[in-house]
Amino acid sequence: MRSDKVVVLTHSMGGLVTRAALHNQYGDAEDKMLGVGHGVMPANGAGAAYHHVRAGYSGLSRFVLGRNAAQITAIFANAPGPLELLPNHQYGNGWLQAKGVDGEAVLALPESDPYAEIYYEKDRWWRLVDEQLVDPAGSTQNAKIPISPRESYLSNLLIANDFHVTLRTGYHAETYSHYGADPGLRSYQNVVWKSDDAIKADAAGLLAALPRPGESNPVSVRVGGREFEFEIAAPAEPGDDTVPHNSGAGPELAGGYRQSFKLTQMSEAHAGFYDDEGARQVSLYAIGKILKRIS
Repeated sequence: MRSDKVVVLTHSMGGLVTRAALHNQYGDAEDKMLGVGHGVMPANGAGAAYHHVRAGYSGLSRFVLGRNAAQITAIFANAPGPLELLPNHQYGNGWLQAKGVDGEAVLALPESDPYAEIYYEKDRWWRLVDEQLVDPAGSTQNAKIPISPRESYLSNLLIANDFHVTLRTGYHAETYSHYGADPGLRSYQNVVWKSDDAIKADAAGLLAALPRPGESNPVSVRVGGREFEFEIAAPAEPGDDTVPHNSGAGPELAGGYRQSFKLTQMSEAHAGFYDDEGARQVSLYAIGKILKRIS
């Protein structure tokens, strides 16, 4: 049998791009796709995106993608695409935390909206972006119609917010997904600012505290006569070393899928996902099931 429709196999953010291509407010191309197989898609974002803006990348990636907040912010804050990788409204609440030496969280955001409570935040120490790092070349202020770095950032953030709200739980009717939930490939489901001090008694003050100028990670804040230093802890939840399992399982949570495969043992991490034998097998299975529709 012949078909003029395609089968799309995605990797990572390619899944978000494909979902946008399907949506009638973007590509409106659902009738051109027979089905979709999503691999390690950050369906609802990834806590790693917040980490990278505040702390930069690690390993060899840091030499290409950026090693600190200054290098990453200049990229993230000036394009909607990277911002679309942030945890969205379906990701879950309380993923951004602050903990003291006793391990009890005194900060757990968002309570409902990550944009209003984290990404739009201008001053508090847990904010996403330091606006002094948005436009190191002064391009927005020297433009024919000058705008402030904050205005530039907010315009991109609004686009990302609209993207998240529009996509929500939308998937192709013939969706198959496969994602990592390997406890050995820890990922940022939660991003935890950790202090070696006892901070419970100062919780109210910490919620309102401001960072020292120029600090991104670690960051020092003063509450009354005390000073606390916070640093982002290492990732701790199962995933593929980039996308946490809760976001990879997005299609399952939305109910927008035919089948979903949770891979708890993987030979490859996020970047090399399709070099994993299990990933290839479930991908071939998904393609076969989709093609069966036209047989």
